[in-house]
Amino acid sequence: MNLPNGRLSAGHYRSKFQIANMDNKLQSFTKVLLKEQYDEFLKMIQLFNVDKRTFILKHRKMFEKGWYDIDSDDNELSEVDIMLCFAITSRRMAVIDWSGEEYPGQVKRSITMMLKHYGIEHFLWNTKKFEASLDWEKIHRGDYLPLLFRDMNMQLNKDGYAIVFCDTKSDCFRYAILPISEFVQFENTELGDYLTIISPKIYNIYLVDKGNEFPKIMLYLKKKFSVPLSEIKEFCSKDKILLGIGNSIIVDEYRKEIEKLGGKIEVEENRPITNSKPTE
Repeated sequence: MNLPNGRLSAGHYRSKFQIANMDNKLQSFTKVLLKEQYDEFLKMIQLFNVDKRTFILKHRKMFEKGWYDIDSDDNELSEVDIMLCFAITSRRMAVIDWSGEEYPGQVKRSITMMLKHYGIEHFLWNTKKFEASLDWEKIHRGDYLPLLFRDMNMQLNKDGYAIVFCDTKSDCFRYAILPISEFVQFENTELGDYLTIISPKIYNIYLVDKGNEFPKIMLYLKKKFSVPLSEIKEFCSKDKILLGIGNSIIVDEYRKEIEKLGGKIEVEENRPITNSKPTE
């Protein structure tokens, strides 16, 4: 497009603005995530920095879909928050509470919608084997989603895609889909002050040190595992107690919880057991 008097396009100004005000790694990740909607995002960032309050009020629904309380006095929004909320409203990302799905198939439905951005209208999921492999008596609150994400990620990997977690150290999962070739550029990368890109790897989380305040740890374990009072001392006598399973988000939650009680945890990667060769 030819512009009079040597003027540059609005896109040029937005790009200059973006580079001057955003972390370079965050900018690169946002380009990869949003693809053709990146320019629209840049325009939003510019408006946000011109008049933050007006922008926030105008885009209230977008922030609510991203699970942001814009009425909170403590909520100082940044470019990272805009990116997350914009990606969610654009169905390039989704958010879910760490405790579980609101309805069966919620995660599968959201990921299927994300795949449409890559021209995949119908993805042939096979989660029946995964569901059948679960020992529900050992699945506690918060354990199911990490296992589900791991299984679905393995299925997507076969077609060259990966589930990406945008970890903001909160009690929810913000997840997206990227080609593996793009995801590996950002895995375990910190973007901005509080966003880290991680994979759906999950870990066994063990209590290995009960600390000096044993009664607090004992009460915690009694409540968590519904152990009868007559059996709690024997239960707590184990050197290593499996508290749960989860990805780095869940690990951090357990670590904070146990350290408050004076104890320590230890983690090891949880790998699925495969007894048969994968099918073509």
